[in-house]
Amino acid sequence: MQYIKETLIERKGIYKVFLLFMWCVFISAAPINNGSVVSTINHYISKGDANAMAPYFSNTTEMSILGEVGFYSKNQAVSVLTDFFKAHTPKSYTIRESGSNTENTQYSIGVYESGQVSYKIYYVVKKEGATYKINKFIIEQS
Repeated sequence: MQYIKETLIERKGIYKVFLLFMWCVFISAAPINNGSVVSTINHYISKGDANAMAPYFSNTTEMSILGEVGFYSKNQAVSVLTDFFKAHTPKSYTIRESGSNTENTQYSIGVYESGQVSYKIYYVVKKEGATYKINKFIIEQS
């Protein structure tokens, strides 16, 4: 009888550990998957690498770069951003806020330092099919 009680206690313990492990995997995987696009884009902004950002632009992206507003194709958006990064080499990029407005929309706000000048960068990614694409991208002088 004692053996049966010990075996049941061991099984319950293993079962609890297993459930805890699965819960941790489930909970930790959700933010990583949801935040990975924003984290990746932020990394490329900090490096000033517009070409690496190309796959993340929507087919048409609303952009406002230092007051110049327009709707750009993916190639045009990369070109405009490349020109900005060439003229304003990155010194640092600090994320101020990021999150999601809905299940299908995420955003990030950061401060981009270049020389003596600071810029506020704000962008929105929207779910298109199975992936998130940059829908709006704004750079303003701080």
